[in-house]
Amino acid sequence: RDTSVTGVQTCALPISASRLVTVTGVGGCGKTRLALAVAAAAEASFTDGVTLVPLAPLHDPSAVIPAIARAVGVAEGGNPFTALLDLLRGQDRLLLLDNAEHLLDAWPEVATLAAACPGLRILVTSRIPLRVRGEVLFPLTPLDLPAAAELFVTRAAAAGAARLLSAEDAVVGQLCHRLAGIPLAIELAAARVRLLSPAEILARLDEVMAAEGARDLPPRQRTMRSAIDWSFELLSPLEQAAFPRLAVFSGGFGIDAATAVLADVVGPGDVLGLLESLVDQSLVVVAPGPRFRLLEPVAQYAATRLPRPAERAARDAHLRFFGALAARHEPSLRGEGTVETLAEIEREHANLVAAVEWSLASGQADLGGWLGWHLWLFWWIRGALREGRRLMQAVLTHDVPDPVRVRAGSVVGALAFAQGDDAEAEAAWTTSADLARRTGDLEGLPYAYGGIGLVALARDDADLAARVFEETIVLCDEAGLHGEWLWTLSHVWLGTVELLRGNPAGAGRLVDEALAAARRRNDPLAVYIGLFTAIQVSMAVGEPDRARRQIAEGVLLSRDTGDHANLAYLLDALAVVESLSPGPGSTGLARVGLLRGSAAQLRAGTGGNVYGYYRPDEALIAQAGEVARAARGAAYDDDVAAGWALDVDAMVALATDPTA
Repeated sequence: RDTSVTGVQTCALPISASRLVTVTGVGGCGKTRLALAVAAAAEASFTDGVTLVPLAPLHDPSAVIPAIARAVGVAEGGNPFTALLDLLRGQDRLLLLDNAEHLLDAWPEVATLAAACPGLRILVTSRIPLRVRGEVLFPLTPLDLPAAAELFVTRAAAAGAARLLSAEDAVVGQLCHRLAGIPLAIELAAARVRLLSPAEILARLDEVMAAEGARDLPPRQRTMRSAIDWSFELLSPLEQAAFPRLAVFSGGFGIDAATAVLADVVGPGDVLGLLESLVDQSLVVVAPGPRFRLLEPVAQYAATRLPRPAERAARDAHLRFFGALAARHEPSLRGEGTVETLAEIEREHANLVAAVEWSLASGQADLGGWLGWHLWLFWWIRGALREGRRLMQAVLTHDVPDPVRVRAGSVVGALAFAQGDDAEAEAAWTTSADLARRTGDLEGLPYAYGGIGLVALARDDADLAARVFEETIVLCDEAGLHGEWLWTLSHVWLGTVELLRGNPAGAGRLVDEALAAARRRNDPLAVYIGLFTAIQVSMAVGEPDRARRQIAEGVLLSRDTGDHANLAYLLDALAVVESLSPGPGSTGLARVGLLRGSAAQLRAGTGGNVYGYYRPDEALIAQAGEVARAARGAAYDDDVAAGWALDVDAMVALATDPTA
């Protein structure tokens, strides 16, 4: 069916094979509309036709059977169930029972009808499964984004939009994403285009969702709030207390997180059952994991049902839970389990950011500062530089303890440096280092002070950089960090200085020591940072094959961690190797353009100069392009364009397979 007409996507209901089918889904997702369309399409298949029985007006489960009896023409008087059974046993009919969720005690009798009448098919719409024998569930999910956008522009045109909208418009896409593809929500929003542009609707979404829709809709569907009110009123008192607290999550949540946030209202052993009930009632969506989330309009509604004291308790519990999660996972960002930890933080990143923001809003900025300290390497690797820097700069505007100030300042310095803002990075690192010295913060000092060396390295001040890195290694030893992450990287950075001084042998010794420590810790990040300098050493001493092997290892590790910034540097390094030592014929030189284009595409998306302390030979990189262009002619530009178009997997294959 055309989504512009029905607001629901094409799907097949198994009504011919199943006697009782229940269409479930969140309020406003189009259950009734779908069921009516299916009934209309199937009517010719039923000798005795299709009968619609609206159940929303009923309040007593005992009224359901009499309502069905009246709808199919059973005479008044006597036992309505017996009379209905006698009539339907000999009929070929489809019953459409609409809005059943508030009358659950009626369904055993309805299931008996379905089982006893061979020619009867019953199609039910309900926000909750009926849980009776013979029931086949058909969960109706919201529209996908393209269908949602098409529905929005179609309804907007019908509502008299001042200009023709496009389903490809980015703001329309954002709006439909926020509305979670729920047809009712989309239609309510589209009705406002006579007054507001899509961007203005997006900015005023709460007001728009509270406004009334078409007058011919049932009262429970005239606003998104009234649609969800209908579901909320069906919850038990415990569910009504717990459900709004789930609004504090961003981007979904697991069972452990829900247990923490609901601890003041639900016992640990009852959380799974509660979530299952809310899923059944279409207020919570479940995903593999298991993982749960509230669709955006439902989350907005839940937040309005959360009293301020309960919100404070829930958000404090959320902050404590995610602060502990970040602290627990932080060590594995520098060692064993890095890839798995990056995936876990990626999954919970929206919650982690929300926790920091709540810490700032609630006078607990110290907790947000610690959380950011545990997250900063993730922000660095994933290129979330602006967001991390914003949050930690906000922490520094609060009155926080000195250890937090030292670390938040160090994070600001690191992320500013990654964005190419050397002046801000130097100022932040210097301030933090001075504070760490004054307060005797042995662990915080090397992280702040070592950054000053990175700025010096980026500015070609080799002498200052060398002195700072040598002192940082000593500071690491004094802080009990010998052989750990910063100790390792300080050796790599010192090796880079030796390369710049024309001492590849000395650089090689330093990098070998760093790589040995990184490998002992199973630290992929430190390994591929060390490998980049090791590659330069290999090229400096005339060992291109060794450089290729080192690049291949670094590329695979960068892929595993999702570090596209590092991958870009490695692809450029391989382009240099291929230009200086190409394979047979022109294959190697064709690869130069592909590699350069791939690196350029990755670098365009990283959001900063994340590895500003890398010091690749820019002249050699430029020369690689010139050599390849001379050999390939006009085809070189095609090579670069083809490289730009590759996805990451293809880039990895290109870098690790000489025949690719």
